[in-house]
Amino acid sequence: AGEIDEKRHLHDVYDENEKLRQEIDKLTEENNRLRSETLELERLRELYGLDQEYMQYPKVAARVIARDSQKWFQVFRLDKGLSDGIQKDMNVICNGGLVGIVTDVGANYCTVRSIIDDESNVYAESQYSGDTCLVNGSISSYDEGRLEITNIGMDAVFNNGDAVVTSNLSTKFLPGILIGYASDINIDSQHLTKSGQLIPVADFGNIEEVLIITTLKTDSGLVDTGVGENDTVDIPEDLITEEAGEAQAEESGTEADAGAEAAEAETEASSEAGASSDTSDAAADTQETGPQDQSTQ
Repeated sequence: AGEIDEKRHLHDVYDENEKLRQEIDKLTEENNRLRSETLELERLRELYGLDQEYMQYPKVAARVIARDSQKWFQVFRLDKGLSDGIQKDMNVICNGGLVGIVTDVGANYCTVRSIIDDESNVYAESQYSGDTCLVNGSISSYDEGRLEITNIGMDAVFNNGDAVVTSNLSTKFLPGILIGYASDINIDSQHLTKSGQLIPVADFGNIEEVLIITTLKTDSGLVDTGVGENDTVDIPEDLITEEAGEAQAEESGTEADAGAEAAEAETEASSEAGASSDTSDAAADTQETGPQDQSTQ
């Protein structure tokens, strides 16, 4: 009877252990969902800040749906196109500044060439002095987190750390959009110009949501296409607030940890019960076959 009760208890322990593991899986899934929503909320808040910084331009928010390269967002595709009023040469911003320009538009998508692409060249200027330069795209340079700055005049005031923004000289890029910060400015070998490097403000290894500026820059000036709004980023109501998200994620994590500890305790109990049962069975076997076991030794 004692052995039957022990096995029944062992079965109950295993059942309870399975229930605890299912609860842990549920809490872990909920925890991951909350953390994902918190990260999305942080990205939207950053995008909202950028939206407010360039209030003078109407914009359309878009999401990345594909990219051509595995390492960097050199050329990528967005989920907005002709049906949304998107046109070729519209500027694209995110992560604090300029990302690229629309090069191709389909019915429900558009393609963006980023400023790190080897074919990209952007007329820019020092935000401090207004002196101009050319920002050249270079994948090999961006592998080290930099882009090339060239065509700086010898008399230009261009210092390391200067904010570099798009220049009005550009025929496609709107003026005043932050690109990055100047670094390693030096006089060229022929002593006619200066050059250096630029540290882009945008992270081209991680782009998920962007803003497409719908004002176009043309030879005749700025053209308002009538598409988009000056305040286009809304934080979805179904997304939790950052504080609540962190609190709930922490709570879920605590519950999951508690569940894991409980499951571990139950597992140990199961192991001890199993060991006890095995010992009892082994003792019974020894009593029944003792002489034979001794002869085998």
